[in-house]
Amino acid sequence: MTPRLAPLLSALLAGCGNGAAVQGVDPPLDAGGPPLDAADPPFDAGDPPLDAGDLQPTPPRPGLAEFDGLEIERLLSLRARSRPAQPDSTNAFADSEDAASFGEALFFATNLSPKNVGCVLCHAPAKGFSQRLSYDGKGGLGFRNVPTLIGVAGQPWFFWDGRADSAWAQFPTPLEHVAELGSDRLFLAHALASDPFLTERYAVAFGPLPDLSDHDRFPSRGRPPRDGDEAAPEETAALNAAWSAMAPLDQRVVNDILVHSAKAVAAFERRLEPSDAPFDLFADALASGDLEGLALLSNEARQGAKLFVGRARCFACHSGPLLSDGEFHNIGLPPHPSIPSDPGRAAAIAQVLDDPFNAAGLYSDDPEGARAQRLGSLAPNVELVLGAMRTPSLRNVAATQPYGHDGRFSTLVELLRFKLSLYGRPELGTRDPALSPIVHDEAELNALVAFLETLTSPPPVDL
Repeated sequence: MTPRLAPLLSALLAGCGNGAAVQGVDPPLDAGGPPLDAADPPFDAGDPPLDAGDLQPTPPRPGLAEFDGLEIERLLSLRARSRPAQPDSTNAFADSEDAASFGEALFFATNLSPKNVGCVLCHAPAKGFSQRLSYDGKGGLGFRNVPTLIGVAGQPWFFWDGRADSAWAQFPTPLEHVAELGSDRLFLAHALASDPFLTERYAVAFGPLPDLSDHDRFPSRGRPPRDGDEAAPEETAALNAAWSAMAPLDQRVVNDILVHSAKAVAAFERRLEPSDAPFDLFADALASGDLEGLALLSNEARQGAKLFVGRARCFACHSGPLLSDGEFHNIGLPPHPSIPSDPGRAAAIAQVLDDPFNAAGLYSDDPEGARAQRLGSLAPNVELVLGAMRTPSLRNVAATQPYGHDGRFSTLVELLRFKLSLYGRPELGTRDPALSPIVHDEAELNALVAFLETLTSPPPVDL
């Protein structure tokens, strides 16, 4: 080694001694990858001895020193397998293979609706169990943006506003909403009875279907009133009248069929756990110190990961293996000319408390359990949650556009530009005080997008 190289090499080695990352504000990104800092090792044990003739520029390589200890801890907590599906004691069939098999058949069936559509209309497996559907501003679609079902068993509340407190309590709403499947519980019961395959699967999971052949007792169509009926008042009035004319015990028979079907679909959806995405394999390499494995993510995606758990503060709400805290936040969306105002969680609190299928209700298998007890602690001051929506999972987010609860953002860049800039004033309520604008540039937006794209994984089940 030449004398003039010795001080340089000693300085570099001293910087590697404790493996600590340089603290402070992230430097600007450049096209060559993450910024070098004093903790980046200049070589490893496999490198040949340094010689004056070897002083040729080499491309930057990933290293553990790109991330400090807190960033590594946060990134590891995002791994898909870091937490199993949450138990649901309100559904005694949640982990039944027979119920899940029946629920899978229902999920893909199209004969449960007079429209000949099924759950996959909005939750297509090829699109991350989501769909490119939301408000269109022309009256054609009157519902919110379709969320992914991957990892749904890990969510504490359901729908964007949390008006259902379990996956099975969520099922009746899209089934019976006139703008979605447009079906009803009597139509569902008769559809099961007329389909030999579904009749058999139901019997295996829950016992024989009741006899519904007496149409004086069990009309072909009918259900109680529900939100959305005003969109088709004549049709829904007839459904409501047919249901009201039934004897209470016969209503209970039909409701039991509906609830069994709902719990079966929820049992199937529990199997939709996220599988390993490129990010998860990268995080495994980060945990083991595998420097070669860190190259699974590009320089740009690694910089995006650093921003996500650091200066951009995305991690504050998008935490855990689903990259969602499961809570409700008003991000302060300004008014939109084509999208109606939406009170969000503020309106949903009363809905979930009044829901006959909630965790404390007649059809719950644990009406005094932890899920039921949550209902007694819901905030009575709805002003605090006016305009708040549930934090969406970011698993497979690159495949689930458009974005936002109302689908107003067509691309991830558009969404991130708003989330970091927080332009405009909220239409309803007050923006979550934890949110504040972040100084950023386009390169950092692109880095965050590159990171989010690494969260895309293969379908979680063999369909």
